[in-house]
Amino acid sequence: MRTHHVKATSVALALTLCAGMAYGAGALAVSSSKSGSTLMLDGAGVYSTSNSIVRHRLIPMTGSKTVVATWDEVNGGARTSFFAISLDGKKFDQVQPTDYKLRLRYATFDPLQGLPAVPEALKAPKNNELFIVQFVSTPLDEMRRDIQQLGGVVEATIPDQGHLIRMNARTRERVAQLPYVRWVGPCEVAYRLPEELRATILNAAPDAGAVRYSIACRRDGLEQQTAVADAIAALGGLVEHITPDMFRMEATLTPAQLLAVAQRNEIDTIDLWGGPGGTDMDIARQIGGAVPILSTAGFLGQGVRGEVHDTETQSNHPEWNNPNIYVQHATNGSSGFHGSACYGINFAAGVSPAATGMLPQREAGIFFWYTRSSQFTAGQPSRLAMNTEAVDPAGIFRSSYQTSSVGSTQISSYTTISQETDDYLFKIDYLSCQSQSNTGNTNSRPQAWAKNIVSVGGVNHQNTLTRADDAVSGASYGPAQDGRQKPDLWHFYDNITTTNNSSGYTTFSGTSGATPITAGHFGLLMQMWHQGVWAGFGGASSVFASRPFSTTAKALMINGAYKYNPLSTYPRARQGWGMADLGYLYNIRSRTFIVNADDPVGNAQTKTYNISVAPAEAELRVTMCYIDPSPSGIATPNRVNDLSLRVTAPNGTVYWGNNGLTSSNFSTAGGSANTVDTVENVFIANPMAGQWTVEVIGASITQDAYPTGYAGVTPTGPTDAGFSLVVTGGVGVAPPSGCYANCDQSTGAPLLTANDFQCFLNKFAAGDTYANCDQSTGSPLLTANDFQCFLNKFAAGCT
Repeated sequence: MRTHHVKATSVALALTLCAGMAYGAGALAVSSSKSGSTLMLDGAGVYSTSNSIVRHRLIPMTGSKTVVATWDEVNGGARTSFFAISLDGKKFDQVQPTDYKLRLRYATFDPLQGLPAVPEALKAPKNNELFIVQFVSTPLDEMRRDIQQLGGVVEATIPDQGHLIRMNARTRERVAQLPYVRWVGPCEVAYRLPEELRATILNAAPDAGAVRYSIACRRDGLEQQTAVADAIAALGGLVEHITPDMFRMEATLTPAQLLAVAQRNEIDTIDLWGGPGGTDMDIARQIGGAVPILSTAGFLGQGVRGEVHDTETQSNHPEWNNPNIYVQHATNGSSGFHGSACYGINFAAGVSPAATGMLPQREAGIFFWYTRSSQFTAGQPSRLAMNTEAVDPAGIFRSSYQTSSVGSTQISSYTTISQETDDYLFKIDYLSCQSQSNTGNTNSRPQAWAKNIVSVGGVNHQNTLTRADDAVSGASYGPAQDGRQKPDLWHFYDNITTTNNSSGYTTFSGTSGATPITAGHFGLLMQMWHQGVWAGFGGASSVFASRPFSTTAKALMINGAYKYNPLSTYPRARQGWGMADLGYLYNIRSRTFIVNADDPVGNAQTKTYNISVAPAEAELRVTMCYIDPSPSGIATPNRVNDLSLRVTAPNGTVYWGNNGLTSSNFSTAGGSANTVDTVENVFIANPMAGQWTVEVIGASITQDAYPTGYAGVTPTGPTDAGFSLVVTGGVGVAPPSGCYANCDQSTGAPLLTANDFQCFLNKFAAGDTYANCDQSTGSPLLTANDFQCFLNKFAAGCT
C-alpha cells in the first residue's frame, strides 16, 4: 500500500486511546477550534490537525481489540482521506493519508470516482468469480478472516488497500455489506492481459495462427493447471508444459482460444512465452577486496559450495581437476564455452594466475545445464525443484549461492517468468544472481526483474585497476517498469580472462561475466560469515550450515558496495547500488550491526534499533532488504508487502529509505516513505556523533512472509514479514536510558548540550509525541507548556 509522510507542520499525533476501547467501539467525535480540529475518542483527544475533519468513522473488528478509524481532512479546497489502525484499542499504531486508488497494470483509478473503459470483448464473463475488493484501510487479518468465513478465498494483494477475492455472487453481496469494505468490482479479463495480447484478441484476423503463451494460474499445484489444460484441449489448443509444483504453464493458442482461457477463474495473467532462452580476472579480485585484503586474511573460498546455472562446463578442465571439485546437477550441455567461462570465473584454481577465480580454494563447484529446467524446456523439473535439491542439507549439493548468466527472452516489463522467479526464491531461501542482459536499453531478462533475485549490470573497466577510466557499457539497465531499482549491483563488462571448454582460456565479456564475478563475491561473503567475521554469527559445522539468509547477504553486499560518482556519468539505473566491495565490509566489521531476518514486523508495527555513531565516523550506511511473495500480475507495483526504512539522527533529522539516492550517493533528509522497493538504503556522509534511531515500519503487511520465506517453515500466528538489516559505521546499543532531556541520546560529557535543545525543536516541529513533555491530552497537543517542561527537565539534569 502506498504510504506518505504526514507533514509535521499540519499534524500532531496523540497515540493514546482510552482503555475502554477493547472489544467495542467508543464514541468518535470532532472538537473544532481556531487552531484546527481534534479527534476525540470517548472525550479524550487522540489526533490533532490544523485542517478541518469531516466524515469521521470508527469501525471495530469483530472478536478483536483492533479498531479502524477513517476521516477526511479539508484544507481550503483540497480534501485528503485518512485511516488509522489501533491493534490493541489503546493507541493508534498507524495513521496514514490515502488517495484510495487501485493500481493495476491496466489503469490506476479510484473506483468510487469512475472505472476505466474496458472493451466489451475483454469484460469479465457472466460466470466470473474473481473480484477486486478495496478496503477502507490496509486489509487486516480480521477482515480476511471474515471474508473467508463468508466463503471467499483471498487470492492476491492489490494496491492500494485491496485484495483479489474468489467468491460467488451470494458471497459477493455479503462481502460488499461489510463495514470496512469500500468497493467490490469484477476482475475484468482486460486486467489479466498485457497490452500486446489485448490487441491480439481485439484485432485478430479470422485465420490468425496460434502462438505459444506463458500462463500463470492463481494457485500452485496440478488442480488449477489440469483444469486449464483440459479446457485448452477442449478448445483445440496445445498444452506445451505444466509445472506440478508451481503455478505456471505454457500453451499454444489462437486469439479466440487465448480469450477463452483468459476468461477462466483460475487465470492470473498470460503473456508471450519467453523461451527458449539464451546467454547473454585478476583485476576483478583486487578491486572487490578479494586480493589482497581477504586473501591475506585467509579467505580463498575454503568450504564454499556454489552453483553455476548455464550452458555447459568442461568437467575436467585443469583449473578444477586437481583435485576435481566439479559436481554435476543432472546432465551436462555440449555447445559453446559460455558455461565454462562462468564456472572458471567462480572456481578456477589459478593454474593460470590471470584466470584465477573468485574462490580458488572452494570445496565444490556445482553445474546445472539450464535447458534442464522448465523455464527453458517443457517437461523438465521446475526451478523450485532444482533449488530445493541444491539446498537440501541431506543432499549431495549443499550449495550456498547460485549464478545464472542465461535467461528468457528480454523484455522491459515484469512477466509470468518474473512471477515464477519471485515465487521459487520466496519458497526456498537461496541467494541467486542473474545477469541483466546486454541490450543497451531496458530490455532485460525477465528473471532479472524479480524482486527476490540479485540482478547484475555491467561497467567497462578498460582492463585497468583504477576506476577513473570506467565507463557505462552496453549492458541492459533499469529501473523496473514499476519504478523499482534494478539492477542491484554491477561489475566488469569487458576484458575478463577466464576458462574455455577445451582446457584453455578465453576473454569473456557482458553481464554474463559481471554476474559470476558478483556471485563469487557472495561465495567469499558466505565464508566470512561462517568464520565469524561479524561477531555473533556463523560458526556452524560448515559454510552451508552457517550461511546467512539470502536477504542478509544481499543487504551486506549492497551496503558495502563501492558507489560510483557522479551519478550523471554512472546513473543509478545502470550501476544499481554499486560494485561489490568485500574489503570495505571486512575493514568496518567491528562497526557493523546486523539483523539476520529473525525479528519479523507485523502490519502497523515498527521495529526500532538504536545505533551509536562515534565522532569522526566517515559514513553511516543503513540497508534494509526483505523477501516478498510473488504478486498478482494484474497489479503494480510488483511488491506485495510494504516495509519502510526510517533513520533519525540524534538531532531529530529524519531520513527515509532511498530518498534522494537517484541523484546522489548520499541521502536527502525528509521526503516520504518508499512504497515500491524491497531494498531501501540510507547513506549519510560525516554522520553526527551520538545515538541514531533505525526503524523498520510494517506499512502494509497483507501476506505472511515470515517464516514462509525463510527455510520453508510453516507460518503461525499473525501475518508478519521478515527482513534483514545491515548498518555500518555504528554499533547497536541498548534502548535509551530514560533521561528525557538527553534528546539526542549522546553518551559523551557533558551529557546535556545545546544539541538537545535543537533535537527537541526538531521533534516538536515534526509533531513527534516525544515533544509532548507535559503529557497533555487536550487540543492542541503540543504547546508552549512543552517548551517550559523541557527547560525544567534540562535544568534538573540527568542522574
